[in-house]
Amino acid sequence: MEKEMGTTRSTAITEEISEMSTNRTLFAEKFTSDSPVRPEVVHGLQRMEDVFEYYQPEVDVIFEEAEGFLRRETIRFRSVEDFSAKKMMEQCSFLKQVASRQQEYLKLAHLAALDTELTQTLSNNEARNALLNWIESAIKEIKNIK
Repeated sequence: MEKEMGTTRSTAITEEISEMSTNRTLFAEKFTSDSPVRPEVVHGLQRMEDVFEYYQPEVDVIFEEAEGFLRRETIRFRSVEDFSAKKMMEQCSFLKQVASRQQEYLKLAHLAALDTELTQTLSNNEARNALLNWIESAIKEIKNIK
């Protein structure tokens, strides 16, 4: 009976993980930088808030920027809610920048999809290459102005 229950529980966990929405990010990490020297028995922690207050978990994360530079940020967890993407972005300027860039790209993609002339230009190889060359020369000109 135990074996059957273990299999059912294991299958249930696997099913929960596989059903995770594709637009979600799973962040799995050790949430403290310091490893304990020896196990510690702590009494009196009765609520989740007590546990977070006592342990004050945090993690140093190293992000790689588009230019290849490494950027270190510390994310702190003071409640279960702090594990949400929204709460992590509130603490982390790198994640805020990535989310902002993503929103800008989505707006541009939406605007491009609505522009029938641009859509036709992009579907024609010759016209698309001409547009790309024009954009590259405009970027060079802007850089020379600075």
